[in-house]
Amino acid sequence: MKKHPRHPGYTGLARMIASNNKKEQVNSKPNSSEKTSLVISIIAIGISLLSLYFQFFYEKYYLIANVIDGTFENDSTLITKVVYHNKGNQHSTIVQNTIYFYQDSTDIEAKGFYFSATKPEITRRDDYDPVVLTPGQQVYRDIIQPIDFQSLDYPSLNIDPSRQIKMAIKFGFVKDNGFIAVNIIPIGWLKLDSSLAVKYWNIDFATQHLESDTFYTARHLKPKDAN
Repeated sequence: MKKHPRHPGYTGLARMIASNNKKEQVNSKPNSSEKTSLVISIIAIGISLLSLYFQFFYEKYYLIANVIDGTFENDSTLITKVVYHNKGNQHSTIVQNTIYFYQDSTDIEAKGFYFSATKPEITRRDDYDPVVLTPGQQVYRDIIQPIDFQSLDYPSLNIDPSRQIKMAIKFGFVKDNGFIAVNIIPIGWLKLDSSLAVKYWNIDFATQHLESDTFYTARHLKPKDAN
C-alpha cells in the first residue's frame, strides 16, 4: 500500500493542541492564593459555629463574692461590705448570708454560732433577701448583722471569750442543678474586753469563687426536747 506523505500543517496543528492541553492542565491547578482563601474560609466557618455553640448551647456558672470592707458600729452591729459578680453566661442567685463566730475551724457550722432574731432561722430583712444577678452583672450589698456578745452563754457554745474569736460568712447560692449549696469564707477576727464589748477587730478583704460539690436537698429542725 502506498503511504501518503504527512501534510506539513498537520504537525503544527498537533503541537498547538498538545500545548493548549498542557496550559489547561496547569491553569486547572489551584494557586497559593486560592488555597489561602480556602483555608481562611474554613477557619471563619469554624469560628462562627463555635460562637453559636457558646452563645446558645454552652452554660457557664461562675459567681464571685468579694468582701471589700467591714466595720463594727457601737458594739451592736457588724457591717460587712460585699460585691457579688456574676462572670458566667447564666443567671445566678444568692439566697443566704450568715455571719458565723467561732474558735474551732474544723467545722465552722457545727462549732460556731451566729446571732439571729428568729433562731434557728436567719433574720428576715432586705439584707438577706435573694440577690438575682444577670450574666456579667455586679451587685453591692451591706450585710448588716446585729451582735450582742454580753448575752451569750459561752460555756454552752464552747467559746472562751478571753481568746480571739474568728469570723466567717456563709454564702448560700443556687447551683446549676437547681439545688442550694454553701461556701463559708473566713473574713477576720475580733477580741473582747473584760466587759465583753468588742475591743479589737480585723476584717480581711477576701475574694471567693462560689462553688461546691455538695448541696442541700432538704432541711429539718428537731424539737427542743428531742435527744
